[in-house]
Amino acid sequence: MGMSIVLGVLAPLITGVFLGIGGRKLSLPACKFCAIVGFLVPLVIGIISWIEFPRGSSQFAFVTDTDLGLKLFGFTLKLGLNNLSLVMWMLAAIVGLSAALYAIQSKIENIRFYLVLLSITQFCVLGTYASINLFFIYFFHEIALIPTFFAMGLWGGAGKRQAAIEAAAYWVTGAVIGLAGLLWIYIVTGAKTTDFI
Repeated sequence: MGMSIVLGVLAPLITGVFLGIGGRKLSLPACKFCAIVGFLVPLVIGIISWIEFPRGSSQFAFVTDTDLGLKLFGFTLKLGLNNLSLVMWMLAAIVGLSAALYAIQSKIENIRFYLVLLSITQFCVLGTYASINLFFIYFFHEIALIPTFFAMGLWGGAGKRQAAIEAAAYWVTGAVIGLAGLLWIYIVTGAKTTDFI
């Protein structure tokens, strides 16, 4: 089941990359269908995880550990779900699929690029909730802000560009403060890893 969590996180990213690279060659209905599949996979995996999750446990289940070459620094991509992150995963999967379905039936301009940005955002949100490593929680959360910035600037309401720039300034400030706090905790505690477990 652990690899299913990895698949659930990667499915929106694969969808976004596929739509971004090959989207222009696909018909619009085919693009929309791919997007729905990419958003449906995490929801199905979430439902299966919900059914198989050990009742009454507060421990992480379905844990996978992938070395991305950062093990020397104490960072490995460790994914799993506990009773809280499973709830957040389900909410993110439902909201993400709902957002995709709404976008698909709306008359939004440049729907392909919108679905690419939405897919990448979904990948980052699910990665944030499934991460058991503090570094990757921070990484996924911050990366999610990039497609959000573009979506605000392109499809926002009145004053959308100014709003996107102001939001980016807040995000960068918060990101720097957050990173400083994480580094401070890491140094003060003398931790050799940033894994929750």
